[in-house]
Amino acid sequence: MNTRNLKICGVALFAVLSILTCAVGAETGLPLGPGPVIGGNEGWFQFNSNVNGATVYVDGNAVGTTPYTMSVYSTGTPYSSAYASKSGYYDSGTKSLSMPSAGQTNTYYFTLQQITPPTPVPSPTQISVTSNPSGANLYIDGIYYGRTPQTERGFSPGQHTVRLEKDDYESWTGYARVTTGQTTYISASLIHRPTDGTISVTTTPNGAYIYIDGSYMGESPKVIGGISQGSHHVELEKAGYSDWTGRVTVSSGQVTYVSQRLVKHTQPTTGSVAVTSSPSWAYVYLDNVYQGQTTPGGSYVINNVVAGTHTLRLTLSGYTDSETSVTVNSGQRSVVSSVLTPGGSHPAPGAYGSIDVTSSPTGATVYVNNVNKGITPVTVSDLATGSYTVLLQLNGYQDWSTTATVSSGGVSSVSATLSPTAGPTKSGALPIPALGAVAIAGFALIMLRTGKE
Repeated sequence: MNTRNLKICGVALFAVLSILTCAVGAETGLPLGPGPVIGGNEGWFQFNSNVNGATVYVDGNAVGTTPYTMSVYSTGTPYSSAYASKSGYYDSGTKSLSMPSAGQTNTYYFTLQQITPPTPVPSPTQISVTSNPSGANLYIDGIYYGRTPQTERGFSPGQHTVRLEKDDYESWTGYARVTTGQTTYISASLIHRPTDGTISVTTTPNGAYIYIDGSYMGESPKVIGGISQGSHHVELEKAGYSDWTGRVTVSSGQVTYVSQRLVKHTQPTTGSVAVTSSPSWAYVYLDNVYQGQTTPGGSYVINNVVAGTHTLRLTLSGYTDSETSVTVNSGQRSVVSSVLTPGGSHPAPGAYGSIDVTSSPTGATVYVNNVNKGITPVTVSDLATGSYTVLLQLNGYQDWSTTATVSSGGVSSVSATLSPTAGPTKSGALPIPALGAVAIAGFALIMLRTGKE
């Protein structure tokens, strides 16, 4: 081989070495070629972990997965720390790195702990109940659970009975079909249950005054609603006719009918007085006995007033008393209308009391100063202080009367034991004394005729 060929071979070999050097440098990231190698003195890091496939981070940069061997140069830039990470595991602790000497391998072991997924909480098996209106008592399978709205749990799968109860409403019953892990919803609309009833009053003739439990309700015929269920005292009054009284039972949501033919008085002995005033709400006294108050748009009627002349007095705070004489005719109504004059300062009646009247037997009609006040037992209220004549009447019993004194704010008690009336004298033979009297009269008549002859 001549000199020229040697030169050609040397150039070719240099080209090959240059290409290889570039290839190796591109693969390792380390510059290769002529001159001194940066770092020099190669050593190694060996990274292992308790689970293979963990990514190794050296100074924050991923370099490979375990198990992994990393080549370094002891004279190069040192590395400081490393850790391993893997999905489903907590990151390992960070290791401080020590650069290996030339030809030395430093081994590091990372421990990763698996992340335990939380135990799934099963959905509760429960019943949620609401109602309209709310506040209903809730019973499930007969057990009380409180007031709606309410959500309860711990029920076995299957059908359960739900009952709702609330005052003044119809009881509601339904069924909840429970499935494990689910909430069963129940919503109920409660039906209001009426607690009042109605009384329908008709009379022959019409125009009788209607009193229910002593309160004036108007004239017949009339339908009166809003009456609480239970027993009530009904009184019918019409001038010229006998009063009618009785008790009726009112049922919730129903109509109770009262129809009466009034009995006309052959010779009425009482009348009535209708009183109005301007302004209204004046206090009415008849013969110094408090009767009530006038009202707007109507008359205050005093019934069962004994025929004759009476004194009617009206009082109202800030107005002068009005006093007039009124004549009451049997079976008729007298009308008194007064316009009060401002002036004076008459206080509203405050000195009132009551009379509590009982009788044995009960059911007697009570008259206070000849004014019908109801049937025993009864409490007569709003009576001005003073003395009153109390009269009790009951068919089959003798009339009973007494005098009661009313004190301010007090209750006077009147208790009467009624005595049955004596039975009629039986017809038949004359009693022995009567026979003797007849015999004596006959003997005297015979002697008188004998003397004349």
